[in-house]
Amino acid sequence: MESRWLTSAVTSGVLATLGALVVAAPVRAATLQYWWFDAQTNQLVFTTDGEVQPRAQLLVNPTRIVIDLPNTRLGSTNTSQAVGGAIREVRAGQFDRQTARLVIEIAPGYSLNPQDVRVQGIRPNQWAVQLPAPSQGAAPPTGAIPAPTATANRVEGNTGTGAAATLTGVVTTGDGFLIRMSGTAPTPTVQFTNDNADNRFAIIDLPNTTVASDLGADDLPNYRYSIIAWDIAQQPSSPPSTRITLKLGPTSPDWRALRNNSGVIVLPPSGVPISSVSDEPPPLATA
Repeated sequence: MESRWLTSAVTSGVLATLGALVVAAPVRAATLQYWWFDAQTNQLVFTTDGEVQPRAQLLVNPTRIVIDLPNTRLGSTNTSQAVGGAIREVRAGQFDRQTARLVIEIAPGYSLNPQDVRVQGIRPNQWAVQLPAPSQGAAPPTGAIPAPTATANRVEGNTGTGAAATLTGVVTTGDGFLIRMSGTAPTPTVQFTNDNADNRFAIIDLPNTTVASDLGADDLPNYRYSIIAWDIAQQPSSPPSTRITLKLGPTSPDWRALRNNSGVIVLPPSGVPISSVSDEPPPLATA
């Protein structure tokens, strides 16, 4: 009896110690590996080696956008980039022991609307900060920057009326994607742009089609089958038409779009099995 009690006591003590060790184990900090500001598009892109949830705010004197990366350390990356024009400088630093910080400083005499700043996830470890065009001689900025969104998808212009068909959603299937429609599904057309391996797009045009008013970016597939982002835009034509722009990963195939009884199906080329199309596009180069 005593032996059993001792065994139980020792076991309980070991488990309690292990539990304490698990609770006390520190969370691994991410590292800011790479960032770059594109002056032509007014966009900052940054990459870490782990998932992050950035926080953005606008500060004044001087006017600047500050992006804090909690539980992140500054890696061996550049610390400043002179831009010119309306953007004076972009810089990176270690704000405190647990927070890396990126700063986009606006040049004197310029301002921007913080509500037009967009912080969007491209991948779990890669984010883009899109700035509007700064205005010269504008009033000092006021208001908050919208909360970051963990999707690069976008839906715009959706009214849900005035066309023979309405796009109501997009779902992932075992063969590709189904673009759900109510009404008479249109005959789609597909074209591609192929500037370089990291900048490929498939453009699907749907004539006489509107977009449901309650469809949002979070309702669309995220990073499935090497498609980085879905951009669904209802066009201001008469009757309305809809354009879907797919940002493709480097290994994404040239998709087909076909009408069927449920709407429009998006499939890889004939002879390319869907099992060969990866869910996540490869990481972008970090140098």
